[in-house]
Amino acid sequence: MPRYYEPYVNDCFLNAYGSVLAHMGHNPEIILADYLSFMFEEDTGYIGATYYYKHYASVEFTEEELNTSLELVYFPATSVYDPAGPAAGKGAADGITIRWYIHDDYEVAAERTKELIDAGKPVIAFVDMHEMNYHPYYQKDHQLHAILITGYDEEQRKYDLFDKYKMGNCDFDGQLSYDDIRKGRTAEIPIVNPIVGEIKRPVRNLWVEVDASEGFALTEDKLKSILRKSRETMLGERTILGHACGLARIDALRQSLISKKGQELDEKTVFMLGNYYLQNFKGISRSRLRFKAFLEQIADKLPSEPVQAMIGDLEESAKQWQVSSTLALKLARSKRESILDDLNRQLQLIVETEGRVVEQMARVI
Repeated sequence: MPRYYEPYVNDCFLNAYGSVLAHMGHNPEIILADYLSFMFEEDTGYIGATYYYKHYASVEFTEEELNTSLELVYFPATSVYDPAGPAAGKGAADGITIRWYIHDDYEVAAERTKELIDAGKPVIAFVDMHEMNYHPYYQKDHQLHAILITGYDEEQRKYDLFDKYKMGNCDFDGQLSYDDIRKGRTAEIPIVNPIVGEIKRPVRNLWVEVDASEGFALTEDKLKSILRKSRETMLGERTILGHACGLARIDALRQSLISKKGQELDEKTVFMLGNYYLQNFKGISRSRLRFKAFLEQIADKLPSEPVQAMIGDLEESAKQWQVSSTLALKLARSKRESILDDLNRQLQLIVETEGRVVEQMARVI
């Protein structure tokens, strides 16, 4: 089983997907290439790439909500697993299907985990990091987290698993007891912050099963569709779940932030800057590096000059988002307006840099 980890991967979900896809013989850098995008919601201040980075109170999502990111992957709606019925329903006609299953009876989820492993299929399971004794967050903080279970020992009552997400200071490859995994998979993750107040997000034994349609193959049309839809999204010509996206939304974020000049930063704004934007600007940065990696994988199928220009600009954009993350933290801590001006200029540079990427896309699609 490949231990997939890439520093540009946005989250533990994609690391786990990447390991399974590599195990199945597919290229994660291509399959997990989501659209180049940016979202901003004025009322809440939330941002995102192909979905808003929010604090969710549930692991259940609709088909529409799950299918905003990946051209080559189809997600059915999160469903309650039926042990008496077929394990798989509707899937991708020509692509990868990733199914999210839940079941409130842990024993049902545990039995399905063993069935899949016996069939040679690793299991992506979700846990609360607070309960994982190898994790830096153990007994300190709560967060939904993806791990990969690759085997089990009934006699010792232990699972074989690995958890490769170095962005979260996590690099575990070993065994954990059935009891420890049960605690993680049945946890009710509490979330407390100035944005949402106090909520819980029950894990509900969530797990993921990945399948590929028979005869699935990458084609030039499929790859160019990712580029075409990315260009449309960044130009504001394509919405995501009815929300406007793209370069204009980056500028809207910039204007929203600069409008705070002369105002005292309240607790919620300080939290947004020093926690929410700090982390999620980094996530946007990694999304740009992930799109860059996708272009590098398909570069031989596209005109060289515009592709190399896009690769260079995406690398520059990723750096600019990282700088923006640092500036957001500095602003939260110092509340100096000069830093707000610096952040304003940085976001202007990002619009210019990513604007050039969008221009070059027209030359390759």
